[in-house]
Amino acid sequence: MKTQMTEHQPEIQEKFFETTGLVDAAYLETLSAYLTSKGSKWIRLVMTLAISAVMVIIFLNNGNYWLLAGAVAYPAVMLPLFAKANRHVSKAEIRQFNKENPEGGVWFTTWFTEDEGVAFNRKGNIKAAMPYFYMSRLIETAEHFTVFNKNHSYLPVFKKGLSPEQQEAFVAFMKDKCVNLKVIREAK
Repeated sequence: MKTQMTEHQPEIQEKFFETTGLVDAAYLETLSAYLTSKGSKWIRLVMTLAISAVMVIIFLNNGNYWLLAGAVAYPAVMLPLFAKANRHVSKAEIRQFNKENPEGGVWFTTWFTEDEGVAFNRKGNIKAAMPYFYMSRLIETAEHFTVFNKNHSYLPVFKKGLSPEQQEAFVAFMKDKCVNLKVIREAK
C-alpha cells in the first residue's frame, strides 16, 4: 500500500490597507502624548491626596507625629514620580532609539487581514500580529494612524500609503472590526 504525502498549505489571507513607512524619533514623540490618558493622571492625584488625608485624620485621632510627617512626605515623593510615569517615551529613550538606529529609524510594513493587524519590522525581519479584540484605540494624526492595544503596543499605519478615500474606509473598517474602539483625531 502506497501512502501519498501532502504538504499542508496555509490559507492565504487577503491583505487590507497595506502601508510602509519609517518609525522614527518624531513618530515616538507624537505617540507619547497619547499613551497615558488624562483621566488616569487625575485618579493618581486624587488617590495620593486621599491617602495623605487619611494619614492626617489618623494623626488627629492618635497624635502620632510620624503619620503627620508621612502625610506631608507622601505627596512630595509620589507626585513627581507619577509625573515621570506619565511620560512613556522619555528623551533618554529617544536618544537610545537614535543611537540604536543610526539610519534614522525602523521601517515597518503594516497590513490588516480578516482576523488581525500585522506589523512587519523590516530591519529585524520580525512579524507581530494583533487580533482585533485586543485593539482599544485608533489615533489619527496628520501623517499616520496608530492602533493601540490595552498594553500600549501599537501598529503604525502610514497615511502616505493610503488615498483620502482609503483613509476614511480604514477608520470605518476598524470601527467595524473593533466594537469598543475609541477613535481619537488630532486637532487640526
